[in-house]
Amino acid sequence: MEATHVICCPTSPNDGKRVRLVSEHGYNPRTDAYERGWVEVEMVETGVTGSIERRFLAEVQ
Repeated sequence: MEATHVICCPTSPNDGKRVRLVSEHGYNPRTDAYERGWVEVEMVETGVTGSIERRFLAEVQ
């Protein structure tokens, strides 16, 4: 499994972790709905999946 993005959120314990996109729509816990502004990701190191706001991701080059 290859990383496609890295988490860029200095206040998060997951800052700098490499992830790959699983789904273009992720779960927004504030609205209790799946939205385009969120994506579902899988962490490369652990295989843990979850949703994150798209703005907190940067593409791996």
